[in-house]
Amino acid sequence: MFNSNAFQLRQPMGGVTANPFHESCTAPADPAKTAATAIKGRKLKTATAPHVDSFNYMVKHGLEQAVADLDPLTFVAQNKTISLSIAKCRLEQPTVSRKEGFSTANALYPAECRQRRVTYKGDFYLTVNIEVEGQPNAWQVERYVGQLPIMIMSNACRLNGLSPRELVMKKEEAQEMGGYFIINGNEKIVRMLLMPRRNHPICLDRPSYVNRGPGYSSYGVQMRCVRPDQSAQTVVVHYKNDGTCTLGFSYRKQQYLIPAILLLRALSGVSDRQIFMDIVRGDMSNSFLVERVEIMLRQYTRERLFSQQACLAYLGNLFKVILNLHPETSDVEAAHILFKRVLLVHIAPNDFQAKYRVLVGLIRRVYSLAAGSTQPDNADSQMLQELLLPGHIYCAFVKEQMSEYLVAMQKLVQTDLRMGKTVDVSNTNYLQTDVMRRCPDIGSKLEYFMSTGNLNSPTALDQMQVTGFTIVADKLNFLRYLSHFRCVHRGAYFSQMKTTAVRKLLPEAWGFLCPVHTPDGAPCGLLNHLARHCLPPTEPVDISSLPPTLLGLGMIAVSEQPHFHCLDVLLDGHLVGFLALEQAPKFAEQLRILKIRDDERVPNTLEIAYVAPRAAGQFPGLYLFSTPARLLRPVRNLRMKSTEFVGSFEQVYLNVAVDPKEFVSGETTHMELTKHGFLSIVASFTPFSDFNQSPRNMYQCQMGKQTMGVPGQAIKYRADNKLYSLNSGQTPLVRPRAYNEYGVDNFPVGNNAIVCVIAYTGYDMEDAMILNKGSVERGFMHARVLATKVIDLTEKTKSRVCHYYFGVLPKDRSANLKMEKLDADGLPRVGAHIKEGDALYSYIDGSTNESRTEIYRGEPAIIDRKVTIRLSINRNPIIGDKFASRHGQKGILSQLWPTADMPFSESGIIPDILFNPHGFPSRMTIGMLIESMAGKSAALHGVAHDATPFMFNENERAVDYFGEQLRTAGYNYHGHERMYSGITGEEFEVDIFIGNVFYQRLRHMVSDKFQVRTQGPVNSLTRQPVKGRKKNGGIRFGEMERDALLGHGTAFLLQDRLFNCSDRSEVDVCRKCGSLLSPYSSEKTAANRIRVLRCRGCSDGGEVVRVNLPYVFRYLTAELSAMNIRLSLDVAPIVA
Repeated sequence: MFNSNAFQLRQPMGGVTANPFHESCTAPADPAKTAATAIKGRKLKTATAPHVDSFNYMVKHGLEQAVADLDPLTFVAQNKTISLSIAKCRLEQPTVSRKEGFSTANALYPAECRQRRVTYKGDFYLTVNIEVEGQPNAWQVERYVGQLPIMIMSNACRLNGLSPRELVMKKEEAQEMGGYFIINGNEKIVRMLLMPRRNHPICLDRPSYVNRGPGYSSYGVQMRCVRPDQSAQTVVVHYKNDGTCTLGFSYRKQQYLIPAILLLRALSGVSDRQIFMDIVRGDMSNSFLVERVEIMLRQYTRERLFSQQACLAYLGNLFKVILNLHPETSDVEAAHILFKRVLLVHIAPNDFQAKYRVLVGLIRRVYSLAAGSTQPDNADSQMLQELLLPGHIYCAFVKEQMSEYLVAMQKLVQTDLRMGKTVDVSNTNYLQTDVMRRCPDIGSKLEYFMSTGNLNSPTALDQMQVTGFTIVADKLNFLRYLSHFRCVHRGAYFSQMKTTAVRKLLPEAWGFLCPVHTPDGAPCGLLNHLARHCLPPTEPVDISSLPPTLLGLGMIAVSEQPHFHCLDVLLDGHLVGFLALEQAPKFAEQLRILKIRDDERVPNTLEIAYVAPRAAGQFPGLYLFSTPARLLRPVRNLRMKSTEFVGSFEQVYLNVAVDPKEFVSGETTHMELTKHGFLSIVASFTPFSDFNQSPRNMYQCQMGKQTMGVPGQAIKYRADNKLYSLNSGQTPLVRPRAYNEYGVDNFPVGNNAIVCVIAYTGYDMEDAMILNKGSVERGFMHARVLATKVIDLTEKTKSRVCHYYFGVLPKDRSANLKMEKLDADGLPRVGAHIKEGDALYSYIDGSTNESRTEIYRGEPAIIDRKVTIRLSINRNPIIGDKFASRHGQKGILSQLWPTADMPFSESGIIPDILFNPHGFPSRMTIGMLIESMAGKSAALHGVAHDATPFMFNENERAVDYFGEQLRTAGYNYHGHERMYSGITGEEFEVDIFIGNVFYQRLRHMVSDKFQVRTQGPVNSLTRQPVKGRKKNGGIRFGEMERDALLGHGTAFLLQDRLFNCSDRSEVDVCRKCGSLLSPYSSEKTAANRIRVLRCRGCSDGGEVVRVNLPYVFRYLTAELSAMNIRLSLDVAPIVA
């Protein structure tokens, strides 16, 4: 059950004025207090709850259910029947890998994995039952099958249950959120994907269905069925142009189609008349439906497949080989296995009647869709989607690998017999020792999946994509790190689609997916983020008492014959009864009341959606959902005056008001808890976002994740390849309420700056900005880059045994002054300042007793840590670095202006940043102007203002609220001040807008991007400069740059760039034949000591001259000659 109290509004804190509508939240008095820290920790863990809880469900129940669902594998070897099955599995807490040897302390912790660049994983064991024909007893063997990656902070993690103090002792963050894996030292996240809603029929009109075969139409009804272990199987009921239906499914990446009438007869065993009545339901006036059902019933009359057993035997005979069953398995048993594996797998395998009723419902829907009575559903709508959670895809993959483990055992036995090896399948040692020892490692396949994000699966796990399942959780800053856990991707398959329908922002996404937080560019609309209050459930709830409750409210039992006016009642894809049309609205309302009252018979996360009949609308019925991975969010139920969790499907049929002014009596059913609840966590951090143009808020969501900040408090123990750290982060004077709730002050991402809006000196044009040189010298926006270098001496040797070890020979230390900063262990001292050319480390070859030194190449740095050498590189602001406000106003530092020349106010305030006023009109970032006034007021009154969006309106304006506070402090109402020129000392003729704005320094720095070279490496084939900044390559001078020079007529500059500085070469050419390849130099002789250039192609030796040509042209000539194509040049002297 969900805790409704977790979503109650936080009460506003006291402010400067007594106005109850606007609150000014004071900064926390003591952030280290236990209560405040605990609240922030719970908020952060709520953000990662879908990841952690789904993995916990997998560990606690999913693996057990997966083992129970696996069928035994039976095959014949040496004329004996062998049966293999998995009895149970066991996952242990992370330990040191067996390949690395044994130690006295095998317990493995995440901090050690990050520093050693290894995977955080635990041992996985399978208990295999082996039955051999002729043996009196079965063997039960527990076998180690590898190590599975463990999610941080899950129940299987060693950090689970530790207090903040204990987490710090384990070198972790005090408020560690978890939800990620550590693979080879890198933090990886299995990102959530949007999938079709489970166990729900979706009516589709897809042109691709026509390609299924001759006679197929574009109509179909799709149902993605999910088993209790979270593995899925999708089935589609297709409508054919002749009026019949077929059921299609994919098994091991192969598509199969079965006539629907065969399945109906195989499942029910009833007469054709009863099948006709179940589909038509007495609606004899519907000639379209009646005629097509009659046509379908006439199918397969030649084969005389009318009885249940005959249909089962027919299907079993067709699929016995495909299912890899034992030859002695009967056809009826094979059909039962087929139905268990692929047909409506969300229903119990032996409940054929329940599957029959659901299949009848799918057929009724596809006929209604073909007749035009039902509108096709939008598969891209969030009401028909749910999430694929990390724990669920993990469990499905492990289940498949366990099944493949048994198949591998079968193939090994059959291969040994085919190769003529002397084996005895009755021998225990052969199967337990020899065969199992050669079986594949399940853990390595899971680790490959986590490392690459590629799904190497024989069944594809019912997914449309095989790549892009995992991403790196890079800790550039706290906002970026947090957003990884809330991102939701549509799928890599849709990234290649040329249509834009899948990217559109639909009304159904309100409150579930943030409309602001999506990147611009290729992933736009595909990569979304969950709204702040959206929290999907991760495990099933008990609904065993729900069907009797529904019967008690007036539902017609499923065993009774319904009238065609009755509506289906579907509970998680099961047909549980029928409902009279006139009773349906009242029935749904009564059920909702029981849900809100926390009646133990009705889960408080139950989704109740009554779809009323209407022309060309959605197929009517009462749909109830209690499954995990749905999109849920809290709203206020006005009738019950209580918080209710609603889903994306039922929200479409509710009337939810955002503002009390929108309330309409008799129509409005629910109210939003907050006006800003539809925003994501990162979007909620933008102050006064309702005052800005929408694209600017989108830009801030992206730039906020590129900001240099404090990525964590356990940086000392991390070994990331590159970390950005702001030296002097500050808490913003103006911040939204969410900023405090998520404890962002523990990970600051910027500095408060005095921003003066003025056009000054001309260095601030086109998004350029001027910084006060004195502010920068005092530490404004100072930062550093922490780069880690891992030195593995085993990679430097070609032999199996490594003779290298770290150290410095005394003779080398005395002879080489560059090694003075190295300790005796060959590693640099912590705190040593090194520059390019200094020794970074030294190691000794034990076989030759000679030392070798690695020279440091890079920026001046400070040694921050040994073993894995970490370099601390100072990055103070310089011209070319990028900055941005929290309103999408980004700019490049164009000049560090001396403090003496900066403008100053009457009170002597000198701004930190000069911002050009031309940046406001077109961008319309009014929120930045409001923040400037609010920040100025906050500094004057000593408070931190609440900048939560939608606090102000036309009647109570933000400019009036903050203007009055400025006036109270003795300043101008609108934030203007008289200012003076720092150069002449004269007063400006106009008032200047000046205030406090929180600025961010982005990671885009000129030190990482500048590229210059005079000479450097060239391509060995073309003699042209190589590309790439890391290789000291050249900057590409492309076609557009060439056209620009041509347009300006700069011929000599064009020749210098494309010829002299590229691949100029001298070459000999024969003027008579024009050949580049024929000229040669004659040898020196006693009579003629001067070499003479001659041409082989000309009988008289030709006339050879030397010219300048691009070397790549010489290469082209040689390639053409190899193809027997002769190329000649027309060479003539230059006439002045």
